[in-house]
Amino acid sequence: MKIWNKPSNSCLATSFRYHTILTQEGLKKVELSEEIIKKMGIEKVRVRVHGDVARIEVPKEDFSLILKNEEILNEIKELGFKFITLDLMGLKSGSFD
Repeated sequence: MKIWNKPSNSCLATSFRYHTILTQEGLKKVELSEEIIKKMGIEKVRVRVHGDVARIEVPKEDFSLILKNEEILNEIKELGFKFITLDLMGLKSGSFD
């Protein structure tokens, strides 16, 4: 099985600030949010959690796909996030560090 060209798949815990109490519900919200975005054809995605805010990180070249698809954003909102944001810095590994 060739995996050299697959994007890294970080632990879901990295979607939360340090010292956050992780719950099964919170981890599932992140997992489902990232799956929704991946179904759009965006392979590299991280959804970071700031309370009731989901901050989407994708490569800058994928911004237009996110911005054009309000239905996808509504799906993520239905998972329990009050606000959805797009990080204008783009995808960055370790952005909570």
